[in-house]
Amino acid sequence: VGKVTERGGGEYSAHLESHTILGGLGLDAQNFGNEARTINHYRGIAEEPNVVMKICYVETLPRVMIVCRRDIAVEEEFLLSYGDEYANAYLSGPKPVAPPAVAVSWNELAGADCD
Repeated sequence: VGKVTERGGGEYSAHLESHTILGGLGLDAQNFGNEARTINHYRGIAEEPNVVMKICYVETLPRVMIVCRRDIAVEEEFLLSYGDEYANAYLSGPKPVAPPAVAVSWNELAGADCD
């Protein structure tokens, strides 16, 4: 589950085990990663996540496994729950408001040749 931490990771870090355990397994896609770093949080996109992260061991080394919770259609995005703490810290609050549109005539556009 994603956990907001003061140390031990970037904005794109997630702890798959308790972040309080020394050496607890986690991942951090702040600076580099693989295809899994493109998996987004489900809120605002779908009603629930369609994948989960699990820990598996290959030749005694921990690995992150992405497990589908249901059949996923071609071109459907993989969506994960980053956890309530992450969502509350990064995804809640006021929605950004676009600035009001301003009318501009063609003659005012830079480089416009309207003669």
